[in-house]
Amino acid sequence: MIDGTVTYEVFIGLAQLIVLAVGLLFTIISLWQNYRVNKHSYEWNKKKYAQDALGLYKNSVILTELQKDLKYIEEPRTISVEELENHLDRNDSLREQLHALLNYYEGLARGIHTGIYDETVIRSGREGAMKRAFKAFEPYILCRRYRNNSPNAWIELEKICKKWEQR
Repeated sequence: MIDGTVTYEVFIGLAQLIVLAVGLLFTIISLWQNYRVNKHSYEWNKKKYAQDALGLYKNSVILTELQKDLKYIEEPRTISVEELENHLDRNDSLREQLHALLNYYEGLARGIHTGIYDETVIRSGREGAMKRAFKAFEPYILCRRYRNNSPNAWIELEKICKKWEQR
């Protein structure tokens, strides 16, 4: 009888171990599938958020007085601080537009840096404009950093433009 009890207990123990192993296997498979689905959703959402962010500025600051007055898109060049300040002093709304533009591009760059936006989507939609704006207004940006003791002002915009220049 002792041999039958031991055999029965071993059989029950093995059966429990098999059930536990099968349950663990199904849990691992389920977690892996969830990971793959969530990763795909995350990448899709980054692309969607990036596309939505690009749509915010369609036909706004980029094509208004700032561009008309400074022609920084169609005539890519570096604009000196003195020249820019002369334009800004003549028209108060230009400074607001310039800061809105730089802040918008900074937001896109920060979104890329933090993983909120997909870099490929932003790059295909705004690379040229962002690089031209940074090139045109770089002296002003550097001057503002120094004058306002704000070393990180528009720093993400600078980083992404320099990264894209290297490619």
